[in-house]
Amino acid sequence: MKKTMKILLVSFLCLLSLPGCGTKSTSSGDTIEAKTYPFRIQLSSTLEVTESEINLYFVNGGDVPYVALSEYMPFVGSIYEDPDINIPAAKYEITHPSEHHTLVTRTDNSSFMDIDTDKDTIEFVGMDYFTSVPGSSLMLSVITLSENGRGGASNLLQDAGTSYDRSGNSLITFDLSEYMIDLIEKDGECYIPLQTVNDLLVSQNYVFVVFNQQEVIASGYSADLINDMYKAPTGTMSEGFANFNYNELRFMLDSFYGLKPEHDIDNFGDFFASTDLLLPLSGTDPVAFDKAVRKLTLKYFDDGHSGLLMNSYLSGEAQPGDTDALLEILKDSGTSSTALSGDIMRIKSIRENYYTDRPDFAYLSTESPWNYEEYGDTAIITFDSFAVNKQDYYKEADLANPSDTIELVSYAQSQITREDSPIKKVVVDLSCNTG
Repeated sequence: MKKTMKILLVSFLCLLSLPGCGTKSTSSGDTIEAKTYPFRIQLSSTLEVTESEINLYFVNGGDVPYVALSEYMPFVGSIYEDPDINIPAAKYEITHPSEHHTLVTRTDNSSFMDIDTDKDTIEFVGMDYFTSVPGSSLMLSVITLSENGRGGASNLLQDAGTSYDRSGNSLITFDLSEYMIDLIEKDGECYIPLQTVNDLLVSQNYVFVVFNQQEVIASGYSADLINDMYKAPTGTMSEGFANFNYNELRFMLDSFYGLKPEHDIDNFGDFFASTDLLLPLSGTDPVAFDKAVRKLTLKYFDDGHSGLLMNSYLSGEAQPGDTDALLEILKDSGTSSTALSGDIMRIKSIRENYYTDRPDFAYLSTESPWNYEEYGDTAIITFDSFAVNKQDYYKEADLANPSDTIELVSYAQSQITREDSPIKKVVVDLSCNTG
């Protein structure tokens, strides 16, 4: 499988074994410890935070959190739901056709996920369908795309419902045994590491799910709830979790990073071993791990789009000194000026002084992230993110004072094409776009 994926890395979180959990033996002699935690969800900045509980499971006294598929798949389906535009939640049927096999079928199409807990493999038939927005007539329909994964663009366009795709030979198998990631079946229940199921089914919908030993947080790309993970104490990783952390990173990158051929990478295990990244990425120091991921994305990838979005909660929030360290990494690596500007701004955004320093990096000396200006026969359109903030642009749009991408582009179009317009050239300034 080859997919191009924007790498949005929230560093994998260190988890410590917790005493006092209920213990039961599995048929293989393993033990599973169950613990219930608060579960808070905010899939978009426009939605209220919902609060519930979630069970996490720990195997043989370890600290890698697992989820039970029958309990977790309803949440996975809920991330698609948007009542405002009539998008329902995805629904799944879980069966056990034979020993060591768990079959998860999307009830609204023919796609399914087959989990073999004996071989530690996960096989998809129609993975694009399995992860598509319910009701979409196309696997990759433009009208279902939005930055928060909730079909926001459907506010603007309507699906005629007459197009269709054939999936063809869409069998995709992930062999987790190559990464020493253990899948477990017990008493008709299938257990998968929380991070693994999130990498496969959740993260591509621009939703982050993190566990900080105190609670589980599910946050949409545009929501601020993710920042609450830093309320937990900093610390270090156990050796067992560090091993899982490293192997899960290899699995995610081997499976989803789409520029391996361009970087001459056969697999990331060999790649890490040939660089100075192996020890910090496989070690127990979360600060060293975060710095190594930053170096991986900015120095070795340098694709202008990949980057470390947030530190692990064990490392703590980015501090002012992080900017200086980032500059040293980038200068030593010869990173392009575009990537340099973008990643400096990512750190500054975390430090909450984005607009103060923005003029140092923007094409124009403007503090506004949404701007249209004309200089002679040249129009300059400046925006720092792709955002859809309105429910109805026909009624609510304020073209004279744009507050999102669509308003800005609409206003720019009206000015550039107005009667007797002097505009002959257009510059789109994305120098402070953080991806």
